[in-house]
Amino acid sequence: MTDPLTPREALKWVHELEGEAAAGIADLQGYRDDFSRAEDACRRILSIASIDPVDEKLIAHLWTSAVVDYVRPFQTDRRQNLPTSFRTAVSPEGQRLHDKINAVRNKHVAHSENSMETNLPIYELSDPAQGERKVLRVGTLSMRRIFTPLDAVQLLQLIGERKHALDALTREFHTHVMKQLAAMDMDELYAEPSVPETRIERGKSATSKRPARRQPSTPITLP
Repeated sequence: MTDPLTPREALKWVHELEGEAAAGIADLQGYRDDFSRAEDACRRILSIASIDPVDEKLIAHLWTSAVVDYVRPFQTDRRQNLPTSFRTAVSPEGQRLHDKINAVRNKHVAHSENSMETNLPIYELSDPAQGERKVLRVGTLSMRRIFTPLDAVQLLQLIGERKHALDALTREFHTHVMKQLAAMDMDELYAEPSVPETRIERGKSATSKRPARRQPSTPITLP
Protein backbone atom coordinates (compact mmCIF):
# COMPACT_ATOMS: atom_id res chain seq x y z
CA MET A 1 0.00 0.00 0.00
CA THR A 2 1.46 3.34 -1.02
CA ASP A 3 1.60 6.32 1.31
CA PRO A 4 -0.86 9.14 0.55
CA LEU A 5 0.54 12.01 -1.46
CA THR A 6 1.26 15.30 0.26
CA PRO A 7 -0.59 18.33 -1.13
CA ARG A 8 2.61 19.50 -2.81
CA GLU A 9 3.19 16.13 -4.49
CA ALA A 10 -0.43 15.89 -5.58
CA LEU A 11 -0.18 19.30 -7.26
CA LYS A 12 3.25 18.75 -8.83
CA TRP A 13 1.94 18.86 -12.41
CA VAL A 14 -0.90 21.30 -11.79
CA HIS A 15 -0.45 24.78 -13.26
CA GLU A 16 -2.52 27.94 -12.91
CA LEU A 17 -4.33 29.13 -16.03
CA GLU A 18 -4.03 32.73 -17.14
CA GLY A 19 -6.28 34.99 -19.19
CA GLU A 20 -9.92 36.03 -19.42
CA ALA A 21 -11.28 32.58 -20.26
CA ALA A 22 -9.37 31.17 -17.28
CA ALA A 23 -10.92 33.78 -15.02
CA GLY A 24 -14.30 32.79 -16.44
CA ILE A 25 -13.71 29.14 -15.53
CA ALA A 26 -12.88 30.15 -11.96
CA ASP A 27 -15.97 32.37 -11.66
CA LEU A 28 -18.27 29.72 -13.10
CA GLN A 29 -17.03 27.25 -10.51
CA GLY A 30 -17.69 29.84 -7.82
CA TYR A 31 -21.27 30.19 -9.03
CA ARG A 32 -21.68 26.41 -9.04
CA ASP A 33 -20.40 26.28 -5.46
CA ASP A 34 -23.04 28.86 -4.47
CA PHE A 35 -25.84 26.82 -6.03
CA SER A 36 -24.49 23.61 -4.48
CA ARG A 37 -24.49 25.13 -1.00
CA ALA A 38 -28.08 26.32 -1.48
CA GLU A 39 -29.00 22.85 -2.72
CA ASP A 40 -27.38 21.22 0.31
CA ALA A 41 -29.28 23.52 2.70
CA CYS A 42 -32.59 22.62 1.02
CA ARG A 43 -31.86 18.90 1.26
CA ARG A 44 -31.04 19.27 4.93
CA ILE A 45 -34.38 21.04 5.46
CA LEU A 46 -36.20 18.08 3.93
CA SER A 47 -34.24 15.67 6.10
CA ILE A 48 -35.00 17.60 9.29
CA ALA A 49 -38.67 18.01 8.37
CA SER A 50 -39.12 14.23 8.59
CA ILE A 51 -38.03 14.16 12.24
CA ASP A 52 -40.60 14.58 15.01
CA PRO A 53 -40.54 17.07 16.67
CA VAL A 54 -39.51 19.35 13.83
CA ASP A 55 -36.70 21.80 14.66
CA GLU A 56 -38.34 24.94 13.24
CA LYS A 57 -35.45 27.22 14.25
CA LEU A 58 -32.87 25.08 12.44
CA ILE A 59 -35.09 24.98 9.35
CA ALA A 60 -35.31 28.80 9.45
CA HIS A 61 -31.51 29.10 9.65
CA LEU A 62 -31.03 26.64 6.79
CA TRP A 63 -33.61 28.47 4.69
CA THR A 64 -31.77 31.75 5.19
CA SER A 65 -28.54 30.07 4.10
CA ALA A 66 -30.22 28.59 1.02
CA VAL A 67 -31.69 31.96 -0.01
CA VAL A 68 -28.41 33.86 0.44
CA ASP A 69 -26.36 31.27 -1.46
CA TYR A 70 -28.88 31.01 -4.30
CA VAL A 71 -28.99 34.77 -4.87
CA ARG A 72 -25.21 35.31 -4.69
CA PRO A 73 -24.54 34.49 -8.37
CA PHE A 74 -26.95 37.24 -9.41
CA GLN A 75 -25.30 39.96 -7.32
CA THR A 76 -22.67 42.41 -8.57
CA ASP A 77 -19.27 41.67 -7.04
CA ARG A 78 -15.66 40.98 -8.03
CA ARG A 79 -16.75 38.06 -10.17
CA GLN A 80 -17.90 38.51 -13.75
CA ASN A 81 -21.65 38.78 -14.15
CA LEU A 82 -23.57 35.83 -15.52
CA PRO A 83 -24.86 36.55 -19.06
CA THR A 84 -28.42 37.71 -19.55
CA SER A 85 -29.18 34.52 -21.48
CA PHE A 86 -28.36 32.50 -18.35
CA ARG A 87 -30.45 34.66 -16.07
CA THR A 88 -33.55 34.19 -18.21
CA ALA A 89 -32.95 30.53 -19.16
CA VAL A 90 -35.60 29.14 -16.82
CA SER A 91 -39.25 28.20 -17.16
CA PRO A 92 -41.91 30.87 -16.46
CA GLU A 93 -42.62 29.12 -13.17
CA GLY A 94 -38.89 29.15 -12.39
CA GLN A 95 -38.69 32.88 -13.13
CA ARG A 96 -41.58 33.59 -10.76
CA LEU A 97 -39.87 31.55 -8.05
CA HIS A 98 -36.57 33.33 -8.75
CA ASP A 99 -38.25 36.71 -8.27
CA LYS A 100 -39.82 35.46 -5.03
CA ILE A 101 -36.50 34.15 -3.65
CA ASN A 102 -34.77 37.39 -4.63
CA ALA A 103 -37.46 39.36 -2.78
CA VAL A 104 -37.06 37.13 0.28
CA ARG A 105 -33.33 37.83 0.29
CA ASN A 106 -33.66 41.58 -0.24
CA LYS A 107 -36.69 42.27 1.97
CA HIS A 108 -36.74 39.49 4.56
CA VAL A 109 -33.15 38.35 5.11
CA ALA A 110 -31.35 41.65 4.56
CA HIS A 111 -33.83 43.90 6.40
CA SER A 112 -35.35 43.53 9.85
CA GLU A 113 -38.68 45.26 9.12
CA ASN A 114 -40.58 44.15 6.06
CA SER A 115 -43.85 42.64 4.85
CA MET A 116 -42.70 39.16 5.93
CA GLU A 117 -41.62 40.12 9.44
CA THR A 118 -42.99 42.66 11.87
CA ASN A 119 -43.51 43.21 15.60
CA LEU A 120 -47.03 44.51 16.19
CA PRO A 121 -47.47 46.53 19.42
CA ILE A 122 -50.63 45.43 21.26
CA TYR A 123 -52.55 45.66 24.53
CA GLU A 124 -54.69 42.82 25.86
CA LEU A 125 -57.98 43.21 27.75
CA SER A 126 -59.58 40.74 30.14
CA ASP A 127 -62.60 38.70 29.05
CA PRO A 128 -65.58 40.65 30.46
CA ALA A 129 -67.54 37.40 30.79
CA GLN A 130 -64.96 36.21 33.31
CA GLY A 131 -65.24 39.16 35.69
CA GLU A 132 -63.61 42.59 36.04
CA ARG A 133 -62.84 44.48 32.88
CA LYS A 134 -59.22 45.60 32.85
CA VAL A 135 -56.02 45.90 30.83
CA LEU A 136 -53.97 42.74 31.33
CA ARG A 137 -50.79 43.64 29.56
CA VAL A 138 -48.98 45.64 26.95
CA GLY A 139 -46.69 43.76 24.56
CA THR A 140 -46.05 42.72 21.00
CA LEU A 141 -47.14 40.09 18.56
CA SER A 142 -44.15 38.86 16.57
CA MET A 143 -45.33 37.94 13.09
CA ARG A 144 -42.79 36.30 10.81
CA ARG A 145 -43.35 34.47 7.54
CA ILE A 146 -42.71 30.75 8.07
CA PHE A 147 -41.06 28.84 5.24
CA THR A 148 -41.93 25.19 4.78
CA PRO A 149 -40.33 22.10 3.21
CA LEU A 150 -42.42 22.82 0.11
CA ASP A 151 -40.43 26.05 -0.34
CA ALA A 152 -37.24 23.96 -0.19
CA VAL A 153 -38.58 21.51 -2.79
CA GLN A 154 -39.44 24.34 -5.17
CA LEU A 155 -36.03 25.97 -4.72
CA LEU A 156 -34.33 22.62 -5.35
CA GLN A 157 -36.14 22.38 -8.68
CA LEU A 158 -35.04 25.89 -9.64
CA ILE A 159 -31.43 25.18 -8.63
CA GLY A 160 -31.52 22.08 -10.84
CA GLU A 161 -32.43 24.26 -13.82
CA ARG A 162 -29.70 26.75 -12.97
CA LYS A 163 -26.98 24.11 -12.57
CA HIS A 164 -27.93 22.47 -15.87
CA ALA A 165 -27.50 25.77 -17.72
CA LEU A 166 -24.32 26.56 -15.78
CA ASP A 167 -22.76 23.20 -16.68
CA ALA A 168 -23.41 23.86 -20.38
CA LEU A 169 -21.73 27.27 -20.15
CA THR A 170 -18.80 25.78 -18.23
CA ARG A 171 -18.24 23.14 -20.92
CA GLU A 172 -17.94 25.91 -23.51
CA PHE A 173 -15.18 27.57 -21.50
CA HIS A 174 -13.34 24.29 -20.88
CA THR A 175 -13.48 23.37 -24.58
CA HIS A 176 -12.19 26.82 -25.56
CA VAL A 177 -9.22 26.68 -23.15
CA MET A 178 -8.36 23.07 -24.07
CA LYS A 179 -8.11 24.11 -27.73
CA GLN A 180 -5.81 26.98 -26.74
CA LEU A 181 -3.57 24.69 -24.71
CA ALA A 182 -3.44 22.06 -27.48
CA ALA A 183 -2.04 24.71 -29.84
CA MET A 184 0.76 25.69 -27.45
CA ASP A 185 4.26 24.24 -27.25
CA MET A 186 4.32 21.35 -24.75
CA ASP A 187 7.81 22.22 -23.51
CA GLU A 188 6.62 25.72 -22.65
CA LEU A 189 3.64 24.34 -20.76
CA TYR A 190 5.85 22.04 -18.68
CA ALA A 191 8.29 24.89 -18.05
CA GLU A 192 5.62 26.97 -16.33
CA PRO A 193 5.81 26.93 -12.51
CA SER A 194 3.38 24.59 -10.80
CA VAL A 195 0.73 25.65 -8.28
CA PRO A 196 2.95 24.61 -5.30
CA GLU A 197 5.70 26.86 -6.68
CA THR A 198 3.47 29.87 -7.26
CA ARG A 199 1.17 29.49 -4.26
CA ILE A 200 3.34 27.86 -1.60
CA GLU A 201 7.06 28.11 -2.27
CA ARG A 202 6.82 31.80 -3.13
CA GLY A 203 5.03 32.61 0.08
CA LYS A 204 1.41 32.66 -1.08
CA SER A 205 -1.25 30.69 0.71
CA ALA A 206 -2.75 27.84 -1.28
CA THR A 207 -6.14 29.40 -0.55
CA SER A 208 -5.23 33.05 -1.11
CA LYS A 209 -7.42 35.02 -3.49
CA ARG A 210 -6.19 34.95 -7.05
CA PRO A 211 -5.14 38.29 -8.57
CA ALA A 212 -7.86 40.33 -10.25
CA ARG A 213 -7.37 40.35 -14.02
CA ARG A 214 -10.35 42.44 -15.02
CA GLN A 215 -12.64 45.20 -13.90
CA PRO A 216 -15.47 44.02 -11.61
CA SER A 217 -18.94 43.31 -12.99
CA THR A 218 -17.90 42.71 -16.60
CA PRO A 219 -20.08 40.19 -18.48
CA ILE A 220 -18.78 36.63 -18.48
CA THR A 221 -18.18 35.72 -22.13
CA LEU A 222 -15.56 33.89 -24.11
CA PRO A 223 -12.92 36.25 -25.50
